[in-house]
This record gives sequence, structure tokens and C-alpha cells, in this order.
Amino acid sequence: RDVEIICQSEDNPYNYCNYGRARLLSDAVLGSFVQSTGNSKGDVIEDDNRPIINWSIVPTTIIEVGSLANSADEELLVTDEYQEKIAEGIAAGIESYFTQKEINQ
Repeated sequence: RDVEIICQSEDNPYNYCNYGRARLLSDAVLGSFVQSTGNSKGDVIEDDNRPIINWSIVPTTIIEVGSLANSADEELLVTDEYQEKIAEGIAAGIESYFTQKEINQ
């Protein structure tokens, strides 16, 4: 039940100016998601081969919350209660990102 968060690398050739903000967003979403769902700690993976990340003028992150190919994940993912925890964790992570961004400016 690990979660994976994907963000660009510092060397991304398409949006090199976004790394700091993208990493901050990814770390914030990961922390809040883990806290909300009770999942074990996941990782932030830096990957520049995701089209949704490249060419973005705003910070982006991709969150993989589970796999329907994994029966344990599927049992959780189809429940309203777990979906609510997922949504709350992601929303709290985005809110945390904006709070931290304001503090760091």
C-alpha cells in the first residue's frame, strides 16, 4: 500500500524553473496523503518522461494511490470511505503546499 508521487527532476529540459515548486508540491501531497489514509510511507520519484509533467508552466505532480491489479488495493479503492480519505489527503497536501510556498517567498 505504498503510494508513489511523481514529479520532474531538477534537470528537466522542458520546465527547469519549476523543480523547486514541483518538489515542494509533491512532498506536501505525499505527507498529507500518508497521514490521511494511514498508508505506509511512499516515495517521490523524479521522472522527466511523463508528458503531463513536461511543458507545464505550473508545478505538477502525479499521485498513484494504488493498483486495481492488486486485490488488497482494489478492496480499498472501491470503497467510499477510502476514496474520501484519498481526496482529503490530496486536498490537505495542496493546501499545505500553498502555505509553505507563502512562507518561503
